[in-house]
Amino acid sequence: MRLKEKIQSLLGSQKLAVLATKRDGWPYNNLMAFAASSDLTRFYFVTNRSTRKFKNLSEDDRASLLVDDRENTPSDFHRACAVTVLGRTHALDGKNLSVARRQLVARHPYLKNFVDAPTCQVFCFEVEVYYLVEAFGNVSEYRPEP
Repeated sequence: MRLKEKIQSLLGSQKLAVLATKRDGWPYNNLMAFAASSDLTRFYFVTNRSTRKFKNLSEDDRASLLVDDRENTPSDFHRACAVTVLGRTHALDGKNLSVARRQLVARHPYLKNFVDAPTCQVFCFEVEVYYLVEAFGNVSEYRPEP
C-alpha cells in the first residue's frame, strides 16, 4: 500500500486524535474528535472557547496531532502504527465554517449540538507534514500537495 493510502486508511479507521498545543514553553495534550479532508491537507476539530486549548491556539497557531491504532496489547509493539501530523491552525467562519461543521457532524453525528453550539469554535488544522511510524520503528514522511 502506498504511503498516502496507509495514512488515509489509518485516519479513516480512527475517530479520535491527540491534539498537542503549547503554552509558556510547555506541551498540552487533548483527546479530540476530528474529521480529515480526503486529500490529507486539512483536519477539522471543535472546542469550547473557554478551554485551555482554545487559549493556547489563540496565542500560538502551531500544533500537532497524533492518531494511532493501538489496542493496548503486547502485539502493539510490532503491529500498531501511528501518525504524527504537524501543522498550523486557524478558527473558521463563513462558508468554510459551514463546510467544516458538515464534515464533523457527518463523521460524529452524536456531536452535532456541540459542533453547532455558539460557545464553541471550529478550527482548521492545515497540514505541513505527516510522520508515519509502523512496525516499531519504520518511519516515513509524507507532505501533502496543497
